[in-house]
Amino acid sequence: MKKILSITLIIITLLVTLISCTQQEVTYKTDVKTFNIYSTVTKLLKNNKDTYVYGAENLGFEDLDDIYQGTSHVKYNIGMNTEWTNDYFVETSGGNGCFEYGVFKATSKEAVESIKAKLEEYITRLQNDELGLSYSPDDKLILDKASVAVYGEYVVYVIVPEADSATILARTENLLTQE
Repeated sequence: MKKILSITLIIITLLVTLISCTQQEVTYKTDVKTFNIYSTVTKLLKNNKDTYVYGAENLGFEDLDDIYQGTSHVKYNIGMNTEWTNDYFVETSGGNGCFEYGVFKATSKEAVESIKAKLEEYITRLQNDELGLSYSPDDKLILDKASVAVYGEYVVYVIVPEADSATILARTENLLTQE
């Protein structure tokens, strides 16, 4: 009887521990402008990285108006249906390597999946050099580690060195996480 009681108590203790350790669902913000995400995250990264040459940096943030979002790149290179998103911002290295960072705010849950799939397809096309860009061996290593992440209504893609990718994604998630 003592064995059964002891085993039962151990099982109950394990179950309570497992239930209390389950990860709580993360809630993400829905009202952050994609340019604000981009400028906050890349400003933090640019302080430490002199190797990136971002297209928008040449214009200067003060010269960017609200409608600049990298639209031609999104529509023609990525092949994105811009009706899936009501706000997005993409920055590329403008021919100086294969560095890219993009943030898209989807219009619906279905749009989240469509944007994610289109970005993954775009990365695959780059990895297979279907756009005829003839990347260097170093750039190909970067492309192999490119990633897409979803944070609630936001879909983010990064094509940068792996260590920087982890930093960008962590900072993006922290910025979007509800407190």
